[in-house]
Amino acid sequence: MALFQVLLIVAIMAILLLIIVANSNSAVSQTQRLQEQTEQRLALYSAQNYIDQQLLTSNWGMVDETNEQRVLPKLNFYGYPLAIPLPERASYAALGDSVELRLQNLDSLLSINNPSSELAEVLEIRGISSARAQLLVTNLQNFLQRENGIHLQTIWDLQQIPEWTRADIELMSDVLTARGGIPNYAHAPDALLPVLLRSGLAASISAMRASGTYDQSRYSNLTNEFGDAVVSLFPGSEQRVTISDPLSGLTSQRDMNYDTYGLTPLTRYYGTVQRRLDTERYSDEWNDNDN
Repeated sequence: MALFQVLLIVAIMAILLLIIVANSNSAVSQTQRLQEQTEQRLALYSAQNYIDQQLLTSNWGMVDETNEQRVLPKLNFYGYPLAIPLPERASYAALGDSVELRLQNLDSLLSINNPSSELAEVLEIRGISSARAQLLVTNLQNFLQRENGIHLQTIWDLQQIPEWTRADIELMSDVLTARGGIPNYAHAPDALLPVLLRSGLAASISAMRASGTYDQSRYSNLTNEFGDAVVSLFPGSEQRVTISDPLSGLTSQRDMNYDTYGLTPLTRYYGTVQRRLDTERYSDEWNDNDN
C-alpha cells in the first residue's frame, strides 16, 4: 500500500511538472513572438524615417540616372506600388530586403470638407443606394455649414455626422481626405477617374499608368487641362504615404506634408499601422508633428 501511495505521488508530481514545463514553453513562445513583433514595428518606423529622408532630399520630378547613390525610383503619386530597397543595417533586419511604397497626392482625393456630387457618385459605385448616398452627402454639407462650424480634422471624424458609420468610412477611405487644397486630378487614384473624367479617358489613363508611360503632360493632352499660376498639375507637398513589408505583413499609412524648405519640413497629420487581419490605430491626432 505504501509503495502504491509513493507511485501515485510520483505520478502526480510528474504530471504537475509536465504542466509547468508546457506553460513555461508557451510563455517563452509568446515572449519571443512579442519580441519579434516589437522588432518588426520598430524596423518599420525606421524604414518610415529612411523613406521620409529620401523624399525630403529627392527631386520628385525626375530620376538622376547618373547618381549611383539614388534610392527612390521614378515616383508616381496615384498609389501605384514602388519597391524601395533598404540598406543593410541592423535597424531594418526584422524586415525584408525592400519595402513597398505607395504615394497618393492628397489634393487628388475627394475632400470631405468640400463635399461635391462626385462623393455621392462614388458612394453609389461602391454599393450604397442612391437615396442613402445623397443623404450622407447632405448631412455632411449641413454639418459643415452649421454656425461656427469647423472643418473635420480626419476622415474618421465623419462618425460625428448622422448616418455615417465606420463601415462607410472604411469603404471610402482610399478616396477621401480631410486635407486637400485646389483639386489636382492628374494624380487621382484609378478608382476616381471614371467619376472625374469623361467616358474613355479613365481607361486610357489607367492603361498608361500600368505601362509606366503616364505623366502630367499626358493628362493635359487627353483632358485639355493645363497647369497655370493657380492650378498646378505637379504633385503637392501633402501626400498619403503607405509603406508595406511583405515579410512581416506590417503596413503603415500616414498623411504627410513634405515641405523641404519650410520651417517645419516634415509634418504628420494622421497615421495608422496594421498587421494583416490585426489593425491598430496608433494616432488619431491632428497635426501630430514628426520634427
